[in-house]
Amino acid sequence: MIHYSCDRCKKEIDTEIDLRYQVNIVTQVVLDGTDMVEQDVDPDHLAEVDELLQRVDDEECEQLCQDIYQSRRYDLCSRCFHEYKANPLGAAPQQQVEFSEN
Repeated sequence: MIHYSCDRCKKEIDTEIDLRYQVNIVTQVVLDGTDMVEQDVDPDHLAEVDELLQRVDDEECEQLCQDIYQSRRYDLCSRCFHEYKANPLGAAPQQQVEFSEN
């Protein structure tokens, strides 16, 4: 039997009685604002990547690949999933400012 634990709170998840949520996060570089002329509408990306990889060493290549694309998977228990769903970026809650009735 496979044993699962929540990647957030480390609680063991018994899949026979508890729900296990899988969260997949993909991050990738987005190139906006590049100047494109009509002939570049369908550029040869494979050739560009090959040219770039030939110019960098293995260590730089590994870092470059991590900077361009990452895919991660997390298992969450029910409580942690609902907290994640309510605030997926983990942003600090904004303080409510109350004004007097002057």
